[in-house]
Amino acid sequence: MNLKWSNELINFYKTAKKRDIIRTASYKQVIQPIYKSSLYKWKNYKSEIETIFPQVSKWIKYYNY
Repeated sequence: MNLKWSNELINFYKTAKKRDIIRTASYKQVIQPIYKSSLYKWKNYKSEIETIFPQVSKWIKYYNY
């Protein structure tokens, strides 16, 4: 996409807090930093993704899921 990097992206949630209105049901999520509480939740759906598991397993390992 050839986009320029901006360090403001790291603190996206701080920018969101400054906005007057955010029209989304997940407003509380938008103003939070990235979290890790969803780590390994994919395992709850392992049987459903079994057919594509060979294709996604490299990404699971890469991102340390």
